[in-house]
Amino acid sequence: MLTLLTSQAQKINLSDSIITCNGVAGLKLGMTFKDILKQNPDFNFTTKGVGYGIDGNGTGYTVSHQKDTLFFLYDKKGTLDSLGGIVILSQKFETKKGIKIGTTVSVISTKYDSLSIGHSFDYSAYEYIGPKDLECGEVNNDRNASFAIFEFIGQNVGIFKEPLDSYTSKIKNRNAKVDFISIYFFH
Repeated sequence: MLTLLTSQAQKINLSDSIITCNGVAGLKLGMTFKDILKQNPDFNFTTKGVGYGIDGNGTGYTVSHQKDTLFFLYDKKGTLDSLGGIVILSQKFETKKGIKIGTTVSVISTKYDSLSIGHSFDYSAYEYIGPKDLECGEVNNDRNASFAIFEFIGQNVGIFKEPLDSYTSKIKNRNAKVDFISIYFFH
């Protein structure tokens, strides 16, 4: 069982480049936005409605540093109280198995034993691959689980027998490249 400590946010650490199921670069799911903003005055935070294939109507912040867009941080509730998801937008960050923005489906399939493919419910052009061994399990009592997925925009990665059905789908485009990586609470 993975335990998430919701302590005060630390400074974003760009040298901490490994993406885990509960965070990246010192950012951890569950941290408060108030603390994240307070501890990181050297970063630019721009308010934006959710996108990136995120289902729902929440809001968040695009985070950049020295003209490099790094993340989109959001809370699906739209309250901007606590960090419910991180979308990694920069090639500076990668999983422990070396997957980052621009990695092909072919490479991902050599790194992970079991892949499932699906669509966003709200944005059908957004497809995602969710390796089973990136599912982190229970994180805390308030939310069920944390997940990390690799996302693609308009690349026709999968074949779906039923619209939005990941259970009867299969991967067809192994040359598609990851557009962004999402870490989020599943609730």
